[in-house]
Amino acid sequence: MPASALALALAAAALHAVWNLLLARARDVEAATAIAFAIAIALFVPVAVARWDVDREAAPYIAVSAAAELLYLVLLAAAYARAELSVVYPIARGLAPVLVLTVGIAVLGVGTSAVEVSGVLFVGAGVLLVRGWRRGEARGAAFGAAIAACIAAYTLADARGVEHADPLAYLVVVMALPVAAYFAIVVRRRGVAALKREFNPATLIAAPATSGAFVLVLFALQRASAASVAAVRETSVVIAVALAAPVLGERVTSRRLAGAVLVVLGVAVLGAGCSSTADGPAGASTPGPKFFRFPPTADWTERARCPGSDPCYPRLTTFHRFGEMGARRPFFVERPTMTDVYAKEKTLFREIAPQVEQAIPGVEVLALELSGPERFTVYIDHPQRVDHALCARVTDVLRPYLRQYTVDVSSPGIERPLRTPAHFERAVGRQVALRTSEGVKGRKRFKGSLVGTSPGGVRVSTDGDEYEIPYDAIVRGNLIEERV
Repeated sequence: MPASALALALAAAALHAVWNLLLARARDVEAATAIAFAIAIALFVPVAVARWDVDREAAPYIAVSAAAELLYLVLLAAAYARAELSVVYPIARGLAPVLVLTVGIAVLGVGTSAVEVSGVLFVGAGVLLVRGWRRGEARGAAFGAAIAACIAAYTLADARGVEHADPLAYLVVVMALPVAAYFAIVVRRRGVAALKREFNPATLIAAPATSGAFVLVLFALQRASAASVAAVRETSVVIAVALAAPVLGERVTSRRLAGAVLVVLGVAVLGAGCSSTADGPAGASTPGPKFFRFPPTADWTERARCPGSDPCYPRLTTFHRFGEMGARRPFFVERPTMTDVYAKEKTLFREIAPQVEQAIPGVEVLALELSGPERFTVYIDHPQRVDHALCARVTDVLRPYLRQYTVDVSSPGIERPLRTPAHFERAVGRQVALRTSEGVKGRKRFKGSLVGTSPGGVRVSTDGDEYEIPYDAIVRGNLIEERV
């Protein structure tokens, strides 16, 4: 992990711990929480307006996520007012990924691995140590578990909802609704005077810290893999518990601190057991026994087991929450126009595809996607399957690009990228998701059945309508997993 990424992830962890500590030490935690989150949302509104792109398909996910967020805010403030942060915080942070993994196994029918089981055991042992046996600790543990359930719920909803919207625009919408509702609840219960009393330097620091932690994680992700960033990011648990004694006057025993360390270790193991991209200047996707993964900051990656082959390593769908967990792996934080991004992808694809396909017979370069200004992923296929050795060979061919980029190589997975006319011709009759650089009948995202192709474009049927989409307008396309 590069030193710059390590520093950014540690800074994000510290900021996340700090804003939770500042809210927990407020005289009126509910009022302080309402003000801090309202200011944080206000800071992001101009960015969301500038990047606005939210499809109607995102509405049900927004509704579910907003409801979970509102409950999260209510429980968070209630927990910090009635229980100790050094109990609530590590349990909430540690149990969330375990709950999502459990839902994946029990509801979605996905697999797991021995590494992940060991991660769950570490988290469980840590939670038991943090919880303790005193009455106050039991109350804090109950709050922590409830908050973890909220985090898991909005993470699962957002993992799908963000597919239909610009990540930051989506996050602002999802957060604005519950924050506005919570603000109104606090005004009704506490009155405006209570809000004025909590409008102080501590709350004004906590507000940008919530969004600041998020931004630092985005910058770290541009320099290192999601799993490594996520693992370092979870050191916020140890930071918060260690500072709870001097800042909040809590009795943080060695047992509780050891439990916090075990929670961090367990969550890190969960992330490591599911990592699909190697650290370092070049990452070749590596085999894993999973269909599902949930690293600590709510990274979500769907894995597929290809027919007649080892597990594939599909397109990454990385999720980092605003202030807590959130959006798909960012293209950029300081972002040029998406037109520039897509143009750069096409230029790199035209350069790289011939080099790889000529150097390694049988390899087909399917797509290239930028995941940051200095990082891109190349998706490849081969008649005799894609394995780690083949990914490493492709990385060697692309070694000249390592002076400027971090390069990841991956197989297509079940959500196979579609870019060329030949790709679309082979996908006729399948379910696809497309994104265009310009509006087609008022929309830029399409999810439905690929009805047919022509020399100039494709026909997609969605929501009862059929759309003619020119090839030149398509900037992203992939198959959609068809569940039976």
